[in-house]
Amino acid sequence: MLKLDIPPPATVSQSDLQLRFDRPTGAVRFGLVFSNARGEELRVGYDGTTGRYFSDRRKAADPAFSPKFAPRIDTAPRTAMRQPVTLRLLMDAASMELFADNGQTVMTETIFPSEKFDRVALFSEGGSVRFKGGTFYPMRSIWSAPSSSGGQDHD
Repeated sequence: MLKLDIPPPATVSQSDLQLRFDRPTGAVRFGLVFSNARGEELRVGYDGTTGRYFSDRRKAADPAFSPKFAPRIDTAPRTAMRQPVTLRLLMDAASMELFADNGQTVMTETIFPSEKFDRVALFSEGGSVRFKGGTFYPMRSIWSAPSSSGGQDHD
């Protein structure tokens, strides 16, 4: 795995990540792992064996949350097979949205880690794939500081 450093003011749990990879050949499975110090993780990427994008959130929540949470790996087909892989991930504390291949494939997941994800790394299994680069943008919270009435004000 290759750890990625997210430049401030972006944080792993509140960021817009845009990544590019060469078109994979063979049975390589690759993508990103978001994790925290408690060992919780979310894996998102592409599986060259199946030709599908995947989101594995089976370890993305405290087991006490619910034993029925995320019992399987979610997948979606890749339709742009001849192009390089582009991944745009919008992350916040409780959700992940994947826009792959400029939005040709889209996935949304809810996540419930007991602590925010504060680490992100690239991974590759069953072969290698060339990482061509990426851009990281911070995302601003939609919530402002609590109002004097105790509620949340929207910007």
